[in-house]
Amino acid sequence: MRVRGVTIDVCVKHFRTKSRQFTILDAPGHRDFVPNMVHGAVQADVAILVVDVSHFEAGFDRGGQTKEHLQLIRALGIANVVVAVNKLDTCAWDQKVFEETKRRVQDYMLGPEVGYKESSVQFVPLSGFSGENMLERKDAKLSWWTGGTLLEALDQLPAPPRPPSTSPLRLCVSDVYRSGANTCVSGKVLAGTLNVGQKVLLQPSNEQTTVKGLMLRDAPTRSARAGDHLDTVTLPVEPQFASVGGVLSDPRSAVPLSDTLQVQILVFETEVPLMRGAQLMCYLHTETLTATLVRLEKLIVKGEPQERRPKCLVKGNNAIVWLQLNEKVCVEPKPKPPGVATPLSRFVLRDRGRTVGAGVVLAVQ
Repeated sequence: MRVRGVTIDVCVKHFRTKSRQFTILDAPGHRDFVPNMVHGAVQADVAILVVDVSHFEAGFDRGGQTKEHLQLIRALGIANVVVAVNKLDTCAWDQKVFEETKRRVQDYMLGPEVGYKESSVQFVPLSGFSGENMLERKDAKLSWWTGGTLLEALDQLPAPPRPPSTSPLRLCVSDVYRSGANTCVSGKVLAGTLNVGQKVLLQPSNEQTTVKGLMLRDAPTRSARAGDHLDTVTLPVEPQFASVGGVLSDPRSAVPLSDTLQVQILVFETEVPLMRGAQLMCYLHTETLTATLVRLEKLIVKGEPQERRPKCLVKGNNAIVWLQLNEKVCVEPKPKPPGVATPLSRFVLRDRGRTVGAGVVLAVQ
């Protein structure tokens, strides 16, 4: 959905290359809709960051969103990024403009505030308006570019890791609507498999039901696996049993429900230090909550916990704290190494319209 030319919802589209099937989650870039962007990014395996060279300073320096978006996608566990340097046709495909844009964005991405590896980032010059260098390169003014097109860059990305097919089912619900006597949900399968006729548990309502139908990439299917973004899961239940931010899980291995979380947080820039009692907006997978900072437990310095309990947290602090949520939520603590965090354990904290921190859930009560 767009209002005054600004995307406000996450739009889902599909396309196929010679070797891969992609699902695009087109998330809004405007500062007023960062929560919507978070809900899209948390479902993604890779990111395409679109940088507008015609308004680069406004987006990158003057209170723009580019830096915040980079912090967010890194905090949400997205390991690989393609930076699409867009509207280069408005400056006659000037190589110097591309190189300077690349230098500034790359310096920030590889720096301490974001921390990407150089091998995890690709840059591609293009024009979304004309389509130049998206599927193929035609303009002679772009002859200086020896790299590939946007499509080729996407095809070269490493395949994202998937949990074993024997893992318990986990599907984060991103949309809910009614269809006749049934309720339909959509979302990404994070783990396990989902089949027509399979018994599932809707959480947090704990309503057990059976899958009647599945739609994947605009076509009916009998099954889905980890990584698939399902357009529709048809369930014979009333709509009140399903909710955005909920989870479809295996009835034999449900997701924990909790409103008290021990978390490890990295603090971004804040207007005031974060202290006990601070109330923040918390975005955990596709759920939106209010969180109260109830206990500052310890700082982490160079990977080592410090004995002295902090009184407040400021930019750059890495700390273990406790959050009290306004309601119980589906959450899966980060497993011990070598296990990695999943969208069910990653969260973002915002205050007064800006992102102030992000982290992972370590334990629940």
